[in-house]
Amino acid sequence: MKGLIQYQDITVNVSKNALKLEVSGLCRILSLESGAPNTMSLQRGCVEFVDTKNEADFSFIGMNQPGKPETPWQIKNISSKIIPGSLLETEHVQVIIQMHEPISDTIYRRKYILYPGVPAIAVENYIKTAVMPNIFWSHRQGIDNGNNLAGLESCADSIKLTPEYTRFKSIKFYGRTDRTDLLVEEQCNSGDKFNGNIFLANKDNGTGIAWLQEAPPSDERRDYEKYDFRIANRTVYSCSWGLAPEDIKPGEYLSGYRHVLFSFNSHSEYMALLKIYQKKRYPMEWEKHPQIIVNPWGCGKFPELCSQEFLKQEIRAAAKTGATHYQIDDSWQEGKSLLEIAHKNCHVKPEFWRISRNLNRSFALLKEVADKVAIELGLWFAPSFNCEYRDWKQSLEVLMMMHRQYGIRIFKIDGIRIRSYLAEKNLRKLLENARNESNGEISFNLDVTSGQRLGYFYFLEYGNIFLENRYICRQNGLGYHPVRTLRNLWCLSRFVRAQTLQIEIPNPEDINENFYQNSTDPRDYPLEYWVAIAMFANPLMWFAPSRASNKILSKIHKMMKLYKKLHSRIFGGEIFPIGDEPSGSSFTGFQSHDFEINNGLFIIYRELQNENNDFLLEVDYMPNEALPKVIYGNGEVTSTGKDRQFLINMPEKASFILCEY
Repeated sequence: MKGLIQYQDITVNVSKNALKLEVSGLCRILSLESGAPNTMSLQRGCVEFVDTKNEADFSFIGMNQPGKPETPWQIKNISSKIIPGSLLETEHVQVIIQMHEPISDTIYRRKYILYPGVPAIAVENYIKTAVMPNIFWSHRQGIDNGNNLAGLESCADSIKLTPEYTRFKSIKFYGRTDRTDLLVEEQCNSGDKFNGNIFLANKDNGTGIAWLQEAPPSDERRDYEKYDFRIANRTVYSCSWGLAPEDIKPGEYLSGYRHVLFSFNSHSEYMALLKIYQKKRYPMEWEKHPQIIVNPWGCGKFPELCSQEFLKQEIRAAAKTGATHYQIDDSWQEGKSLLEIAHKNCHVKPEFWRISRNLNRSFALLKEVADKVAIELGLWFAPSFNCEYRDWKQSLEVLMMMHRQYGIRIFKIDGIRIRSYLAEKNLRKLLENARNESNGEISFNLDVTSGQRLGYFYFLEYGNIFLENRYICRQNGLGYHPVRTLRNLWCLSRFVRAQTLQIEIPNPEDINENFYQNSTDPRDYPLEYWVAIAMFANPLMWFAPSRASNKILSKIHKMMKLYKKLHSRIFGGEIFPIGDEPSGSSFTGFQSHDFEINNGLFIIYRELQNENNDFLLEVDYMPNEALPKVIYGNGEVTSTGKDRQFLINMPEKASFILCEY
């Protein structure tokens, strides 16, 4: 084989009929004989994961398949290069295979992405064709033209597993968090079709492979397939290009979602690799700069309160919480509110995003106040989803003006609807250009609370995730409760980097007691506990601080002082849930482990209805024989004599302890 590239632990070799990709001990060999890649070997060490199959690794719905005499695919070029690190991605090796199918005059590009130190191979597919897919489609009837199932789906990647794989599982994620507290759901061995962003196939000994689809949650996608993964004759198909047949525009390159294939030797290794990959993929250096945002929308009355005098008081009060940013939410603009677009379908013109007369057409005075108390201004913004973001350049001008004139670097992006490929493409242009034009200073809080939004694995090179609206002051909705907020974070943090999630902290003084008449009162947990839930994520003060008592502000400030002290250590590691799933009566928590220096911290919560003082805790990743030390809170940790196993004693209900090792 001819060597194409050698970089750190990555090797790429090619011959006339095969391409070999190696990274961090994982080796994938692709046959090129059919004119398109077909995986013939996937090996890590002495473990072989796949058998040879008789079809290419990918296909697009309604287009001619490779490997057939009547549609002879041709490989036109194979290239590779080292891609330096940038604002949007860390350094990696990129390998591109370019193919041509002459009957339909279609060009395919298949891009492989390999990161040093991560045994995973990612793929992205691109298509440019002179024709439309050769099938019938409609939103009423779905897709049907008498073809077999393989012709009626888009497959982004596939492998044929060896017979020892008998355990299958998918992890499905839910957005639209305004409607549900079920954010993660596992489906085990449920037939031949699976939904989710993650799919796992295991042997009995724990060895396995996993796919991560960098895509919105299943229920938000536009693909015609009603599933994300399919198994047939031991072949696993990772579907969901993110392109529907009608998205095809002859002569234009279109790109699909990224699909990442991992190998692992144990469950704990798989969990670690998933986080390590995401850190490589999305180079937002959250550990360097704490993001503690006050957003007053949680008080339930922000639009009627919003004025220059009120915001001046707010900014001064925000500083008393220890926050880093005060984010001015919906109502700052001349165009009244998001409801003008979402409910009235308003055509947004430039004057919509002028600063309102109520704020004297300027944030200059507010910036002056913010500078004096060492707070940065942040801003809410909702680009024009009702025109598929075609006016993204107009939106970009608004963001860049706010950045240049008032130093605003964090924008909450609301109202996202990616109902078409065009909308997704234009939204990406907006966010990417803002990041680049500001030299990386601008980042975004991407709202996933309602509508057709981006989810937990997509667009994270542009910012982090505004997770949910949990009010304590309203009479409707899901409402805030520490147990549910903790459970949501705990469940997501198994798969998602907690560094990317904003977790709300309301003001208990805002409580609507009528709403909680038939449930436990969140105030049964002390405010410090509410704040501690967000310690291993990004605290979001979800209230108007100028309407809070000094007692509340003081308690939060004390906790934020602790957060800032530990932030770089917590965010410098990878964060995993530990203990039991929060239920109201559990011992539960989070661990942050730094794999480079082999140390870390963890936090343990004793929930209110937990009648036990003691808990046996097992913790992965930490050094053998290490004994954690309590650095905050009332509790003890003693060794059981077994590696990574400890007895936790916490005498107080609704309490927490922080430990280091």
